[in-house]
Amino acid sequence: MIGFPIPDRIGEKSVQIYWIGLALPELTHQSLLVHGFRDPEKAYWWHDQQKLFKKSAEIQWLFTENWDKSELTSRGSFPDDVTTKSALIIGAGSVGSVVSELLVRSGQTQLAIMDGDLLQAGNLVRHTLTLNDINKYKVDSLVNRLIDCSPHNRIKGINKHFPLIEDEQIEIINGYDVILDCTAEDEVIYQLENFPWSPDKTFISISLGYGSKRLFVYMSQGQSFSAQSFFKLIHPWQEKEAQSLIGIEFPREGIGCWHPVFPARSDDVWQMATIAIKNIEMALQQPIIKPKLLVYEQQWNEEVFLGTRLVYQEEYDEG
Repeated sequence: MIGFPIPDRIGEKSVQIYWIGLALPELTHQSLLVHGFRDPEKAYWWHDQQKLFKKSAEIQWLFTENWDKSELTSRGSFPDDVTTKSALIIGAGSVGSVVSELLVRSGQTQLAIMDGDLLQAGNLVRHTLTLNDINKYKVDSLVNRLIDCSPHNRIKGINKHFPLIEDEQIEIINGYDVILDCTAEDEVIYQLENFPWSPDKTFISISLGYGSKRLFVYMSQGQSFSAQSFFKLIHPWQEKEAQSLIGIEFPREGIGCWHPVFPARSDDVWQMATIAIKNIEMALQQPIIKPKLLVYEQQWNEEVFLGTRLVYQEEYDEG
């Protein structure tokens, strides 16, 4: 390898090394006898100089490519003030799998995923994992997939359900700057409130309405998570979701809680996950003064899809 220092601009300090590879021929050893030499090492050296490295010999250049992080993400990346923050994703289901992949493909390299479930065949319709991952822990397979997305990714898997209560495990979780809840489970909201967070965190909870026609993004910041503010802001939408489900016959698995992620097509889930990513980027670039809820909704007109727009936003006021 031959390396050339490269500056950002001509005349400035070098910021990286550009490497070019070339293939060296195999040096002579043991099997070759050269007449006139008693010392075989001298014979090999002479032979290599005269035959392998003669001036007319062609250099065999190898294909090389710059895999520096700035090069690989130059076509699309979050700003540095976003990618330098580490994130813990709680929940490796359909939403968590899409959100995590969008994050790492946008330059987020410090990521941990926490989930204790196995991948089932019924998950495949919306998940980023495949048949090869059936009956394997979602976290393990998802971590392997995300590591393969970039040579710079440092992805950690925590193959357990939140929360962890041992001191060492609590310290690991508190090592992340951003906590992303992708479980859509009320119980996790209460667990987030009871967990001993330190220092301040950015909390973001992402959940979907029936059929993934609505997206709910809750954001807060501080050294604690308030379940009261979460449920107060989202309660009116719980009621709307419940009313919209009256008379609907559900699949045999049931719908879970009020904000089910099924039945929903993968394109709907992934579309909403993409919108969530935009909000994550925004939340990490500016302080969140008060807890707030954003609601996005698909818009239709005579069976023509008009897009998804923000239909509601409100901050939580303790007064």
